[in-house]
Amino acid sequence: MKKIFTFIVLFISTAFCREFNHKGQVSGWGLYADKQVSIGCRYIPSVFFASEIGGQWSLDSEIAAKSFYVQQGLSLSSLRPDHDISPYRFWIRLTSNQFEARVGLQKINFGAAKLLRPLMWFDRIDPRDPLQLTDGVYGLLCRYYFLNNVNVWMWGLMYNNEPKGMEILGTEKNTLEYGGRLQFPVSGVELGMTLHRRKADPNNMIDIPLLSLGTFFENRFAFDARMDVGVGLWVEGAVSHYDHDLILIPYRYVQQAVLGGDYTVELGNGLTVLAEHFVQNVTDKILDKKLTYSFSAMSLNYPLTILDYFAGMVFYDWTEKNIYRFLYWQRTYDFWNFYLFGFWNSEQGLLNDTLSSAMLGKGVQVMLVFNY
Repeated sequence: MKKIFTFIVLFISTAFCREFNHKGQVSGWGLYADKQVSIGCRYIPSVFFASEIGGQWSLDSEIAAKSFYVQQGLSLSSLRPDHDISPYRFWIRLTSNQFEARVGLQKINFGAAKLLRPLMWFDRIDPRDPLQLTDGVYGLLCRYYFLNNVNVWMWGLMYNNEPKGMEILGTEKNTLEYGGRLQFPVSGVELGMTLHRRKADPNNMIDIPLLSLGTFFENRFAFDARMDVGVGLWVEGAVSHYDHDLILIPYRYVQQAVLGGDYTVELGNGLTVLAEHFVQNVTDKILDKKLTYSFSAMSLNYPLTILDYFAGMVFYDWTEKNIYRFLYWQRTYDFWNFYLFGFWNSEQGLLNDTLSSAMLGKGVQVMLVFNY
């Protein structure tokens, strides 16, 4: 089915879209850390098609691929090659003044939080990644924008079997996931309410030969709000309910919440301070208050010059007493970006390994990026 869909998107894009544009990103890096050495490159070419199809309606699409080659290992003498080419974005969109429908391999993300995100449902954007790269999901996303700034999202997803976002369990093959979101302003506060339903498959997490655990429904509900009172403030909360009776999975509810804020201090060119605190409960009953996970994060961002930018981040795991420190300097030219990273982290993964585990332990990384 993915191959058929790919052919349809490619056919419509080339047959009906009259405007054509393309861009690309080439990046190379070298990383040295306590537990890993990595030297690699990545290339993401993107092609864009667009056309007016009458009245206020237009059609556009994006086709992008991601390829990489990397040598990595525990030391320079133990490097092993790895490489891959895969679709990165592959969607087509129909739009009008107040409506859009986008179908295909696309990025879907929302919510107010920046560093620790309960609403990281369909992406894995690492806040430490200046390129903000993430795999997409296959699906249909429709959005309608009312004139009073209220907007409604609805989506249906298919063929996304592996865990995505902060999921631990995969999704049953060839089943439909669906949900929606309502965003609306109230007295200067931007509010959001989100729902999602899917059929979870625990067999990817608990691999027991000759034993199938079956599948069960997962229902999610989330609420988020953002306001600006001189200081930017936001809150997100999400609850997931697993409808099962499996002894091997001793919980039915995952409850997450984050409280955050940011402020730009009038110091030099402007120092932006951002902080968030995240909590997670994994319980068998919705009203249980057993705290199982607690995280705090802070970032500092400062533009040194027109060309130079400095950022630092600290994450602290209150449950495991682990700390993660991350610094980077960026220099920007017309088409080139140069990054120098330094990190001093715990050897355990960040946010239950949902974010990149490349920067564990102590180390440095250099990266050169060319955008055209």
